[in-house]
Amino acid sequence: MITVCDAGVTLEELRAIEPVAPVGAGRRWRAIQHGELVDTIKDEVATRGWRVTKELYSTARGGADMAGALLLDGVRGVPTLPGMGLALGFIHSNARRRALKLTVGANVMCCNNGLCTGGTILNRVHDHTVDLVDEIEAAVDRCVVQAEGLPEVVRGLRERGLAAGEASEILMETGRRGLVGWAAVGRVDREYRNPTFGEHGKDTSWALLNAFTYAARPNIAATRQMDVYNEFRQLLPVACLN
Repeated sequence: MITVCDAGVTLEELRAIEPVAPVGAGRRWRAIQHGELVDTIKDEVATRGWRVTKELYSTARGGADMAGALLLDGVRGVPTLPGMGLALGFIHSNARRRALKLTVGANVMCCNNGLCTGGTILNRVHDHTVDLVDEIEAAVDRCVVQAEGLPEVVRGLRERGLAAGEASEILMETGRRGLVGWAAVGRVDREYRNPTFGEHGKDTSWALLNAFTYAARPNIAATRQMDVYNEFRQLLPVACLN
């Protein structure tokens, strides 16, 4: 699964956006043209023989901010599971709102309010010392290392069934810890019992994680979402796999 909020921008449109120096930018600031960034990432992916099976992009702030993600196939050394593809997510801002950030995960969600979930493989401020090709090459090298354990984690969550009482206890603990408010806990419970999307599954730790990330997301500040997702994930039991 790969999600970019408000996706609908094409790569050709990204290439046409000319960066504008923001107010207060000094001599050390450097723009990163959106299309150049995506092309650099895709070039590094292609040199490794990986295939891009899906790409999504969005922009904000008049085109100054960009979020995107690539779904990948053929990544050697990273086994996959049915319905799960390795994804690279990235965000950056030519308005000095955030650093260039790349993440890797089986399930990546990116949005222009600053959220990019997944394991971080690059977090770099824009300045004159940035060598985009070198930075992306090193980040993509780290991708496989970060991703090696993802399939086993996902498989363990998918294969761990939850009794009705077990799921309720996890949600009660979620509320007691204040990860989200009780109203949001109720929405997660309803989503878990009647999932909006069939691929989210039913009656497993994986299904409860999907229900939480889908139903609770609007109630979590963007700056807290990754931490909250990780803490909720730690509440979920995982099947012991051989």
